[in-house]
Amino acid sequence: MDVVWGETAGVEGQLGILCPILFILQGFEAYIGLLLLKTALVGVVSEWQVAVCGILLVVMAVGNFANTVQTLMSKSRVKAKMKTKSCFSTELEKMIVPLTTGPIVFFLQKRA
Repeated sequence: MDVVWGETAGVEGQLGILCPILFILQGFEAYIGLLLLKTALVGVVSEWQVAVCGILLVVMAVGNFANTVQTLMSKSRVKAKMKTKSCFSTELEKMIVPLTTGPIVFFLQKRA
């Protein structure tokens, strides 16, 4: 679900369009899987492939839904962190401090 990376970069509106479409299509995927299972269990089609396809579609729909929700939650946490200045400055300091205190910098400072 990296197509909504811009949502954390400040671009608004991508999730408002993408999320309903994703959830509707995942629901449709589960519905088709359940229809295939119903067809196989009632006895209309006696082939084992129909039941396997139904099971796979239902499992994939549930997995896709769980992954989408988890990704949305993760991205909302990242967006909340980005809004706070203290968190950003702390992360920036964590990145800068190792560069100024590394063994190579220490060696170069000692030689000068």
